[in-house]
Amino acid sequence: MAPSQVIDDRVFGARILGNLSHQANCLGNHAQAIQFARAAVEGAKGRATPRAMANYSAMEARAYANAGDSIGAGRAMNAAERHVERADTGEDPEWLGYFNSAELKGELCHCFRDLKMRRESIEAAQRAVDETDPEYARTLGFCRMVLAQSQLLNGELEGAVQTASLAVDGRDTLQPSRFQRYVTDFQKEVSIHAANPSGAAFHDQVRDALGRLDDE
Repeated sequence: MAPSQVIDDRVFGARILGNLSHQANCLGNHAQAIQFARAAVEGAKGRATPRAMANYSAMEARAYANAGDSIGAGRAMNAAERHVERADTGEDPEWLGYFNSAELKGELCHCFRDLKMRRESIEAAQRAVDETDPEYARTLGFCRMVLAQSQLLNGELEGAVQTASLAVDGRDTLQPSRFQRYVTDFQKEVSIHAANPSGAAFHDQVRDALGRLDDE
């Protein structure tokens, strides 16, 4: 096997491990998510491009943040930011072309949200929203929902509902089940403000949007 093929296999293997970590995170298997993410980072170290290492370190940060480990998450977030600063210095595989500074900010705002770091979460999520190309509607939708959750965490009910309303406007955005979970979680958090007209209007908006999906 040629050296370049070994490197490609290592990098692609790390990608698979990163995806497994993300899936474990979504299922709430925090220890497993950390294990997969650490294996991705260690397996790719010294072989992957800076952009790839930024991606794997971001998955590691997400795993630690989900587990409530602020020290581990902070270390991984710092590593991801260092790597992404050098993202254009390596020849990346085609499948990694999407991962840029805006994508990293989207991952980091999830970390700050999960760690209940309100100010940092709002700042990172707002930057992610501002920098994400509107062409990537789903990514933008996720970032907006994290921004809405962060605003709500900070006591900004009206702003949170307005942000979440923008997130569910796009029909394509609502289709992934993972995004619908973000919306459902936000609705549960807003439900304690049931008497607030904006919260009630958001519930109606989500019901109508999901109804249109069912009719298609």
